[in-house]
Amino acid sequence: MKKHISVAVFLIFLSVCVAAQDSAAGTADDFFDGDIDSLFEDVPESDPIDNPPPPVNNAPPPSNNAPSVLASALKKIGFTLDARFNFAAGYAPGWIKAPWYWDEERDPVTYRYDDEVDNFFMAKMESKIALDIQISDVFRVRQTLALAIPSLAITIPEFFFDYNLLNIVFFRAGKYSFNWGISPNFPYANLPSRIPNSREKEVDLYGDLYILRADIPIGVGGFQLALMTRSSILGSNGHIDTPEHPNLNNIDKERITIADKVFWGAKFNLAVPYFDFDMGLLYNTKQDSRAFLALKTTLFNQLELYAEGLLSFNSGTSDRFGGSASIGFMQEFFNRQLSVNAELFYNGEEKATYTPASSFFGKDDAIPLISGLNTALNIRYKPSWFKKTEFFLNYLHGFNENTVQLVPGFRITPLSNLNLYVAVPMALGSEKGQYYNYNVDEKNRPFSIILMVTFSGNYRYSNN
Repeated sequence: MKKHISVAVFLIFLSVCVAAQDSAAGTADDFFDGDIDSLFEDVPESDPIDNPPPPVNNAPPPSNNAPSVLASALKKIGFTLDARFNFAAGYAPGWIKAPWYWDEERDPVTYRYDDEVDNFFMAKMESKIALDIQISDVFRVRQTLALAIPSLAITIPEFFFDYNLLNIVFFRAGKYSFNWGISPNFPYANLPSRIPNSREKEVDLYGDLYILRADIPIGVGGFQLALMTRSSILGSNGHIDTPEHPNLNNIDKERITIADKVFWGAKFNLAVPYFDFDMGLLYNTKQDSRAFLALKTTLFNQLELYAEGLLSFNSGTSDRFGGSASIGFMQEFFNRQLSVNAELFYNGEEKATYTPASSFFGKDDAIPLISGLNTALNIRYKPSWFKKTEFFLNYLHGFNENTVQLVPGFRITPLSNLNLYVAVPMALGSEKGQYYNYNVDEKNRPFSIILMVTFSGNYRYSNN
């Protein structure tokens, strides 16, 4: 897994550890809101912003809202302009081989310390301009344009429209962030992220996800139907090869139809006062299908409990079945100063992967999920004696491969829109384990120290 720059370690670890920001609601729901990558891009709560941007998903999901609430999001004609700016620079010294392995197999004559050191500076700037237009009471369009430096890449992170059909069905079509599942550590139940990229050499590996979605609210729940594909799949002459099915490139191209390039999804949600229940399915004619269950509840207004399960089964390309399950909690203590998230995950799928969303620090290729038993622990502490400081710790452990990823660090917000980060990502355990050889560092270094400063802010103008 290659990152655009090494400091992208925070995309996973800070998002988990600092995601539970203080709010008037006084619950831990915000720990699970949004995708992991986007959480890092949020301006810290200590930054005073008079004009916060509206949420991308103006139309609330049908799972928790009545049709009248959904319709209210599509009634005020006008436009909104959102501007978001990120600037980051830092220094990341690191080692190609972890220091605790330095004494092994050294030749005292030819050994050079510099051979194990790999240090570099990094800098990046990005701006995002989003135009959100409410054309009529039932029709809305949103488009975002992004510019990144030093790559000078101009991209369109999102471009979609919403349409309200008689307050019965709410459509959204285009390119946008789309997530299922709950876990902030192991997104195996986030089925849209499980849609693979094309493996053909002549097309872009990092295919954008395009979605046609229909939300149908029913009482305190509802249904969601979706057709999904990636740009790399549409341009790949039909090849949808993944690590799960390495022989798909041998399939005759003439046998691949447009229907084979589409993934069909359906989800049912029931939200009652004591729990929130999701059940979903993702189907493709050339891939294994997957079905998932997710349950989340809140106890004592502070303790979040969640559980998920997944079953993968034959869709015409194999005869195997696979099952995965997880259970976790998120608890806050001392008036929300301390947040703790822990999760136990068993991965019963072979060569399972997921594709994360794009972020300020670039796009990822497919990330493997370690088979067998896995655990995660995330701690976030905001001391009352220094509210502008936040300490965090992330721990991931894959037992089958005896591999561990440990990231302690802290963030200081000395001034508005300015943040200072220090983190020390470490890969422990076996040298053959995934986290030692395949981690969040750009060069897969098993030990590094990250020093980073960021400037970020956003502005919103609306005439509706």
